[in-house]
Amino acid sequence: LFVTDIHGATKMENITILQYLKRSTPQAEINHNFTLPFNGGYLGFLGYEVRFDTHHGAVPQSTVVERTIPTSAFIFCDQSLIYDHCEKIWYLIGVSTAEQDQNAWMESTASLLRNYTQCGKQDINVIDHHIPVEGEDIFTPLRDRDTYERNIDECHEQIKLGESYELCLTNQFNTNVKKGSTLELYKILRKRNPAPYSAYMTLWSSRSGVTLCCSSPERFLSIKQTNTTFGGLEVEAKPIKGTIARPDMRGEPPAELIDLDLAQADHLYNCEKNRAENLMIVDLLRNDLSRVCKTGSIHVAKLMQIETFATVHQMVSTIRGQLDTNDADTVDVLSACFPGGSMTGAPKLRTMEILHKLEQGVCRGAYSGCMGYLSLDGCMDMNIIIRSAIVSSNELGTFKVTIPAGGAITALSESDDEYEEMLLKARPVKDAVRIWTSTETSKNKYINLQSHETS
Repeated sequence: LFVTDIHGATKMENITILQYLKRSTPQAEINHNFTLPFNGGYLGFLGYEVRFDTHHGAVPQSTVVERTIPTSAFIFCDQSLIYDHCEKIWYLIGVSTAEQDQNAWMESTASLLRNYTQCGKQDINVIDHHIPVEGEDIFTPLRDRDTYERNIDECHEQIKLGESYELCLTNQFNTNVKKGSTLELYKILRKRNPAPYSAYMTLWSSRSGVTLCCSSPERFLSIKQTNTTFGGLEVEAKPIKGTIARPDMRGEPPAELIDLDLAQADHLYNCEKNRAENLMIVDLLRNDLSRVCKTGSIHVAKLMQIETFATVHQMVSTIRGQLDTNDADTVDVLSACFPGGSMTGAPKLRTMEILHKLEQGVCRGAYSGCMGYLSLDGCMDMNIIIRSAIVSSNELGTFKVTIPAGGAITALSESDDEYEEMLLKARPVKDAVRIWTSTETSKNKYINLQSHETS
């Protein structure tokens, strides 16, 4: 584990990232005059291979690793800007210590924001480039269709042998592109595939670097204050299992398309295979949460509900429980549940071993992990890193863009259907990358806060 301080000095520590977060998260006196989701703390991501830290029976196997991408990365944020999109209000969050007071930063940043909000709406609009998405596929799959379908056959064999009930098999699509603004890519992805747990994170150093452009529809875990019967901190998981394509509903769709869209959602809800997938992961997460929640508090608030997004309908369940704060904190919750069961299958440990072999020992990296924040008040929100473009540098001096995708395999799965579902999940992200690489980005689209302050 490499730790870099605010002065740029880096040291190596022989502990895991989760051990470091648990040890290093400071106790803070929180100003409760405002109810905010984040009150300073850690922002970052855990890559899928952190599973070797959370599942002690999992022996690290021979893994093909992307050396330029960190397994996980977090930044301690003692200075944060939060924007409430509903109330249209900015909040400045400072974490002060005996050595560092945040008042000067808050005053100067507040001045910049006042100028920023007067700069004109046209400066902050997302640009819709209107470039057709049809055309040559610039991506190369890590494993071709024949190999992927043989993997599905092997999953069926493992299920028949009783080794697993459900396996979340994944693949990767890769391409090399000229270096450009990854923020522009994220803005295009956000426009084309809006999702509630979207996030943009760019982390670069002399040692490694990665940019995550994520349009995730799935919450992994959240912890928030609650006024329910048990009181205290409520833990929530919202696994997705079950996906079906929507017709193109942009603009004003005709009545027949609306009827087709409703029929697709109804088909997903009544699909025996998808309901079985979802129920198995609900049971897995109930078991994971039982390790850190109060006895009797875990319940399924919503079971197999259909949630609708820009390009797909998804089957989502919601599991909640009250955190046992006498024995557990946010890091313990992550340790108990990581990686998310919707990205592994069940039983988790044995299934991950099988998947590692089927996926040819290739590291999943950030994909299948989680990204979000750990707040100093004990709250947390983490997504599942799916529907994402993972951008890194390569030896060619260009960007390597990786788009992973996958799906759950059960006894009822059909090879053709599962391959097409995997392509469906990758399609909006691949389309966003195609538009990004086909558009000549303008360096003048970015807002220079300093120039607005002095003009």
